Amino acid sequence: MDYLNLADMFFRKREDFPTNSAYRSKKDGQWKAITFTEAVDQAEKLSAGLAYFGIKKGDKIALISTNRVEWALVDYAVLALGAALVPVYPTLLKDQVQYIVNDSEAKIVIVENDDQREKINQIRDELNEVGHCFYIDGVVQKEDSQWKTLDSLAEKGEAFLKENPDYVTGSVQTIKRED
Repeated sequence: MDYLNLADMFFRKREDFPTNSAYRSKKDGQWKAITFTEAVDQAEKLSAGLAYFGIKKGDKIALISTNRVEWALVDYAVLALGAALVPVYPTLLKDQVQYIVNDSEAKIVIVENDDQREKINQIRDELNEVGHCFYIDGVVQKEDSQWKTLDSLAEKGEAFLKENPDYVTGSVQTIKRED
């Protein structure tokens, strides 16, 4: 089968294998399967959420996380907009993270947990282009208005898709392999 790009390949799985297991992950000691429909729907919401926050083709999104389902879904969400994911090793020191985020000109940072959130908080004022920060796991204090959950990004995306239902799938169709 000929795909336009990696995002197109992933998004087509929703039609080709809707109930097949796309990912399995362990949570609270139990393995949980996620179907292709669930995975693609979530990636589409995340992508639309990124679009809501102004992300467009060519923009960069930094992701500081270990390997997990959300990592893959964020990657496909970013690819669907023609943006680029900047993966950052979670073991890097804050100065190294600052260099990578600034050098890449990342506009959004997504972190896995409270440890990574704290690392970003220590360098937040030195991050030149970052406008929004999101976290996957952890608890953010109410007074910390700079951080939002990945779930809230998906919620913004879901609302965005109600107004623009074909935005993400249309974006996927405009991305060329050489992009």
